[in-house]
Amino acid sequence: MPNSNNVFKDFDYDLNPYLATLPAGWYDASWRNDACPHFENRDDETADTAVAIWMDYKDPGLREGGPDIKQFNISMSYTGEIFLSTNDWDELVNALKSKDFEDWHEKQTDFIKKHS
Repeated sequence: MPNSNNVFKDFDYDLNPYLATLPAGWYDASWRNDACPHFENRDDETADTAVAIWMDYKDPGLREGGPDIKQFNISMSYTGEIFLSTNDWDELVNALKSKDFEDWHEKQTDFIKKHS
């Protein structure tokens, strides 16, 4: 069972249909201190280069950052650098498959490796 089901018992939608549409390699990395569930994909053995997808509440009034915060975000776990913020899950999934995402992730990973 994913961590999010244990940690976010009051979450306002089922995450499983969303997870099923992600490319291979994503896993539930949610933790009890997180404001909302998140999933990671690591391309090596270190957490420094992990990419995170943060999945906020569907109800904007429940979002920790307020109602103007987008529901879905792609960011680097280590730096917090955001690649995409959107309310559209399909846009997020398509972005993960894009050359822009690949280039962004490579640039972020190079920066992290040079500065860690």
